[in-house]
Amino acid sequence: MKLLSIASETSPDRATIAAIGDGPDGYNEQFAPNVSFDPNWVVGQDADGTVQAGTRYLLLSDWMFVDWPWVAASYRRGGVGSQPLEQAEARARDGSCTKVYLDTFSFQAPAFYARHGYREFARLPGFPCGDHERIWLWKTL
Repeated sequence: MKLLSIASETSPDRATIAAIGDGPDGYNEQFAPNVSFDPNWVVGQDADGTVQAGTRYLLLSDWMFVDWPWVAASYRRGGVGSQPLEQAEARARDGSCTKVYLDTFSFQAPAFYARHGYREFARLPGFPCGDHERIWLWKTL
């Protein structure tokens, strides 16, 4: 086996990023054929067209992964966050998904997801720091 030159990089070029991303995708394809990791989006804009909320999610076989849920601070606590989440869930159901999972931090929105029927399945204490926790949740659609 030949030795590799291993080095840390803070700004790899596009070809390096593609090579590292394509490697796991090619390997995973053997075990999960026809699973796409292409993102889907639900976007909420105000009257001026400024994006104020949205959700990026992935449809992976019969699972949906909620990747980037977000609501601008001025729109929180008014039901706006429920709309992109519920629309993403509806699109997942239409795409034959039966389950959904996501992760959040203890300082973000675990109670919001609980109100939407999500149940915790894992928790990582002290992450990202101090008394905070990373929490993984899931539910059946």
